[in-house]
Amino acid sequence: MQGLEYSPDSARVASEIEGLPVKVGELLDDTFAPKSFDVVTLWDVIEHFPDPRAVMELLGRLAAPGCLIFLTTGNVASPIAHMLGKHWRLITPLEHYSFFAPATMRRLLATAGFRTERITSPWKWVPVVLIAAQLERMLGEGQRAWRWIPRSWRVPLTLGDVMFVQGRRT
Repeated sequence: MQGLEYSPDSARVASEIEGLPVKVGELLDDTFAPKSFDVVTLWDVIEHFPDPRAVMELLGRLAAPGCLIFLTTGNVASPIAHMLGKHWRLITPLEHYSFFAPATMRRLLATAGFRTERITSPWKWVPVVLIAAQLERMLGEGQRAWRWIPRSWRVPLTLGDVMFVQGRRT
């Protein structure tokens, strides 16, 4: 088993804390044996490639039969993305080259020989004080009642604008 990570800090954490052999480098600059990957993860990264199709096609060549792929990316088809338009939080043109909807993500995976098994919208535990402060910022100055909210209070939340995608090499 081996891993490849672009970030030296993330590779160090995986190696030191988890005991995983992780190499620092770039996928497109390295040579791997065809059909040698059993699992691929792309956490909030596919939108940063100028040519995501080329990346997926390369991953398709490197993926062994049955290889699992997991990725997260923004969902441009989400209601909140439509509602906010150019003010959507994930519209960052200098960082994000591409934007995906579930249908385009399915097609992208299919071009690389992956079958999409599921697409969901993940949730996470969000501090209530953060929600209150951001609402105050969006709606205008208020009484700053959020300052009295305990920082330990958290709620499960999803805006529905991020996709978690799971696929498998056919």
